[in-house]
Amino acid sequence: MAASEEHRRLFQLLNKRGTLTLRAQLDLWQMLHPVTQPGSKLDFEYPPETVMLSFHSTGKLKIRSRGKVEEAKSGEVRVIAESKQDPWLPLEITLETGAANPKLELTWHTAEDPRPRALQLRRILLPWATAKPSESSPAGRQIPELAGGN
Repeated sequence: MAASEEHRRLFQLLNKRGTLTLRAQLDLWQMLHPVTQPGSKLDFEYPPETVMLSFHSTGKLKIRSRGKVEEAKSGEVRVIAESKQDPWLPLEITLETGAANPKLELTWHTAEDPRPRALQLRRILLPWATAKPSESSPAGRQIPELAGGN
């Protein structure tokens, strides 16, 4: 499998001295706690999750976010945020390019479980994306195939 022409050009640019800015939103809702079926209620409340995101880079790294940003060591920046359903966590990453094989890695863990994990791709959203309104209960849904049934 050969790399596409677009990928080849991207990696050539990453090897040139400069900066790369990435913007996204992160959905940090229910990172460890399972989602319940719509309309159902648990007889207890999960405590709020505190999520720690660790960014590791081979080059100089700068992160802007609404969460608490702290530099851990050279090439590592951490963002600490509360897990909330709405709104998503906006994120701007500025990475220095020009090093041979520039890398950016992201892991996360919570206060409940310190084991580092990879962030699922479904949790990384475009910076202009908006949340779809959630359905309050399954009984309120109108399904055309079932209309008129009893």
